[in-house]
Amino acid sequence: MNCNGKPSTFPWYRLPRELQLNILSFLACRQRRTNHVESSSQEGIAKQHVGHIAKCATVCRDWQEYFETFLFRKITVHQKDLAGLHRISPCRTERIQHLWLRIELRPYGCRVCHYADNVLNQRKNGLIPDRALCNLLRVLRRWKGRNSSQPSGGLILELSTHSPSDLQHEFQNISFDDAENNDEDTEVCKTHDPKHGWVDGHRTRQPDDMPVYDLFHLWEPGKPRIEKVEWSAPVVKHLLIRRQARRQIPPTTLECLFDRLPRLESLNLELWTMYGGLESVGDYITSTLLQRHFPRRVQRVTLFQDFDEDIDSMFSGGSPHWVWPDKIPNPAVGESLAGLKNQRRLCASFIADAYDFFEALHHRRRDGAWRNLTHFSMTSLALRSETPPSHVQRLLMMAAHAACRFPSLEIMELWYGRRGEACLFRFSRSRDGTFKIFRSGTWELPLSSEVVEAWTKLCSLRRGRCIMTQDMERIDHQQIKSHGDAIHYLGLMADVVHPTSLRQIRREAQHYGPYPRWKPPRELYHDHQWLTSIIASTYGQP
Repeated sequence: MNCNGKPSTFPWYRLPRELQLNILSFLACRQRRTNHVESSSQEGIAKQHVGHIAKCATVCRDWQEYFETFLFRKITVHQKDLAGLHRISPCRTERIQHLWLRIELRPYGCRVCHYADNVLNQRKNGLIPDRALCNLLRVLRRWKGRNSSQPSGGLILELSTHSPSDLQHEFQNISFDDAENNDEDTEVCKTHDPKHGWVDGHRTRQPDDMPVYDLFHLWEPGKPRIEKVEWSAPVVKHLLIRRQARRQIPPTTLECLFDRLPRLESLNLELWTMYGGLESVGDYITSTLLQRHFPRRVQRVTLFQDFDEDIDSMFSGGSPHWVWPDKIPNPAVGESLAGLKNQRRLCASFIADAYDFFEALHHRRRDGAWRNLTHFSMTSLALRSETPPSHVQRLLMMAAHAACRFPSLEIMELWYGRRGEACLFRFSRSRDGTFKIFRSGTWELPLSSEVVEAWTKLCSLRRGRCIMTQDMERIDHQQIKSHGDAIHYLGLMADVVHPTSLRQIRREAQHYGPYPRWKPPRELYHDHQWLTSIIASTYGQP
C-alpha cells in the first residue's frame, strides 16, 4: 500500500533472485512445457499451451530468457516445417535439446472403404524420408554454436514416419503420442466402427492381411539422395527411433545417416518384426548395419524388436511364409553385437538371443573391448517355461563366464516375456560393493549348484559379497497380457524400451482378442519373393 492507501507495484528487479525464480517456476509448472507443431486434432490445444508460455516470455528480457528454455527445449516438426527452422536464431537453437522430425507419408487405401491404393503411391512414399533427411541435414549443419562436448550439450534427434490413414482403418488403437503428452490412464481407442472391426473401443475380429502390409510396408530400397549430401550434423549426439515408426526407414538411408552423425554417442532403435516371409531378410539387414555401418563413437545401444501378438496369431495360419509365435532370433545378430567395442550400455530385446551373444563372445579374444560395460540386458528364448532345465542352466553358466569380461558391470539382466509368461534373472552390484542375484517370473527358475558356484566365484574375484535370494518372486501369469506387461511387472532396471513406447504397448494390448476361429489369409497382394530379390540385390543374399 502507498501513502494513499492504494495498492502499489513492486519492481521486479528489486525482488531477491530466489523469489524471482520461485515465481517463474510456479508460472512454468502451470503450463505445458513442450513446443509442438502438429497437424492433428490436438494442434489447437498445443498452440494454446505454447501461447501461455510465449506471453510470459514477452514480459521482459529476464522472463524471455527463462521461458524460452521451455519453449525451445523440445521441438516437433513435420518435413514441411524444416524450412522454418532456418529462421531460428543461433542463441535459440542452443536451447533446443530434443528435435523430433515426424515424416508424414501419403494416404493409402482400404478395402472396406472401397479405396484402392496404387503401386506408384507406395514408391513415392519411399522417397519422402530420404528427402526429409536431406533437408534436415541442411538445417542441422549450421547448428554449431553449442558445446557438444558437454554431456547435456548434444542434441537428441528423433525420427518417425506415419500416414494419416494409419488411424482411419483397421488399426484404430495404435498410438502416436508424445513422451510428455501421455496420460497413462487414458484409453487410446474409444471408437465404434463395426465395418472396420471395432465395437465400443474393442476389436471384434482380427485385422485383414492388406492393412497389415500397409502399416508395416517395407519400401523398395534404392539409391538414396542423402548419399550425395556432404553435410554432417556434429551437434547430434543421440538418435532415437521409437516403435511408432512402424514403416522402417530404408536401410540404405539409415546407413548414410549414420555416416553423417560423426558425434553420435547413443542409439535407440525400436524396430518391428517383418511379416510375410521377410523375417530373415529383416535380421540380415540388422546384422549388416551392425557389422558394416555402425557408428564407432556410440557407447550406449538399445535395440528393441517389437511385435503385435494379435498379428502374430493371425499369421500362424499354416503357410510357410507366416511368422510363428516366439520367433527365433537370427544368430548373426547376436554375433554382430558381440563384435561391438567400447560399449557402456547394451540392451537388445527380441532382436537377438543372449545365448548367441555369449557363444560368439566366447570365441573372441580378450582384448578389453568390453571393459567399460556397466549395463547389459538381453532376452533369451531359453527363459521360457517349456525350456529343458539343462538349457536354462547352460545359459546362466555362459552368462557368468561372459560377466568375467565386464569388469565395470553393475547390472546384467537376462529375461523373456510375452502374453501369459515372464522370467528374469538379474545380477546387480550396489553402491557398497555388495552383489545380488535376483529372480522373478511366472514360473520357477531353479539354480543348479554349478551356476551358484560360478556366480559366487565371480563375486569373489570382484572382492564383493554375494547375496542370492532363496525364493523366486512369483508373478501371476494372468497379469501378463503382452510383452509390455512382462517388462512392467518384472521391474527391469535397464531401459530396454522407451517409457512412452512401453505405455503404448500395454495400452494397445488391452484391445487384443479373443476372436472367433480364424481362417487362413488370402494370397498376399505384396509379392514377398519380389521384395526379397530386390533386397538381396542391394545387400547380398541373406
